[in-house]
Amino acid sequence: MPDSYLDWFLVYLALGVACFLFLRLAVYIIHRKESPFVWVQEVMAAFEKEKSTLDRIKKACTWAGTLALFCLIWPLAILIALHALIFEKQAPYYRSDEPIFKCQKESLIKQVDPLEIEAASYVTDPLGRVPSVPFGHLQQGWINLLAQLEPTDQLWSFKTKGGADQPSLPKYLKSRNVNSGFAIIRKKKVVAEFICDWN
Repeated sequence: MPDSYLDWFLVYLALGVACFLFLRLAVYIIHRKESPFVWVQEVMAAFEKEKSTLDRIKKACTWAGTLALFCLIWPLAILIALHALIFEKQAPYYRSDEPIFKCQKESLIKQVDPLEIEAASYVTDPLGRVPSVPFGHLQQGWINLLAQLEPTDQLWSFKTKGGADQPSLPKYLKSRNVNSGFAIIRKKKVVAEFICDWN
């Protein structure tokens, strides 16, 4: 058992170093599949060689400062990492090769029936400039969406909150950049969307 406050402090710092090394290893294991190709690593290594001695000293000081700071506040850092781990898993997660949709979980309104939507979305133009089909000129987008539906999928209507172009605008003004339409939900994940003017 440590005998003095200094001994306790050194134990605390040693635990911080151990946690830092453990977290670095965990990040490496989790993200190693996302590591760049070999030629990218070689290019980065070449750039590192071209750096001046001053740049290398700055980089070493940055790493040393990061390690020292982590060792002093490692319990807080672990709490932040756990918080991020728990709450990020609740949000939709996209790999780098997956499309990111405007429709998010919080934008979903209700599950809908495609046939009812088609019946309610027929366009009638007395001048005949818009085809009398569901969603008018946007019908091909609707057909493309329905073509992706699988038997276990769900079709939901959605509307994003959007946002004003200028933060200084009064709150009573209508939000801009609002997107609405329909999205296919598969295994609790958005896999396709059709954006249209739907209320």
